[in-house]
Amino acid sequence: MKSKKRRENPKPKKTVSVTVGIDLDITGRSLAAEAAKRIAWHKQMATDKAAALERLPAGEVNHLGLPADWKRDERRRQLAESVSAHQEHARFLEFVRVNLKQRRIYRPSLQDLSYLEITPKDDRYI
Repeated sequence: MKSKKRRENPKPKKTVSVTVGIDLDITGRSLAAEAAKRIAWHKQMATDKAAALERLPAGEVNHLGLPADWKRDERRRQLAESVSAHQEHARFLEFVRVNLKQRRIYRPSLQDLSYLEITPKDDRYI
């Protein structure tokens, strides 16, 4: 009778861990610090735009005006809209910053990082 050679179990292959996308573990403290920088920037931009708005002369209420008046009024509208947008974004970031747990580890998605304005605004780089 032929003796069958027993095959020894081959060594298990090492598995390679593959991470798809960006897999960042970030502390709440770091996220809060980044949010604080963006909050300060938005508040400064709102202040600057409000000051520019105050420097523009107001138009007359029932005055049809000239193209120069229309341009001035459009610029006033743009500045007022920009002030409001910066204030609203600062409010949102402040809400997030206050509610982050300082010692917790977060794994934000790229969209989360975008909301916190940590990623570049130009999405060609993402």
